Amino acid sequence: MSRKSLVPKFALKLPWWFDLILAGSVYYGLKYWAPTLYFQNAQINRFVHALPQFAELFALILLVNGIFSAWHAWQKGK
Repeated sequence: MSRKSLVPKFALKLPWWFDLILAGSVYYGLKYWAPTLYFQNAQINRFVHALPQFAELFALILLVNGIFSAWHAWQKGK
């Protein structure tokens, strides 16, 4: 029986610096860029304007993935 991992294997194969850049981009995009968007649909508009509250959470998830990826690369000797 295979053991389920918290981090998918494809995510560990990405370089750790890619996750750091992606985390910064996601944080900036959700925190500062998303509130500037305007949509005609009120529900989508409310959803997009609620995204800055979750910017830290999404960036933290990517940072944790970057830590796992760096650890995995260190274990393999890269």
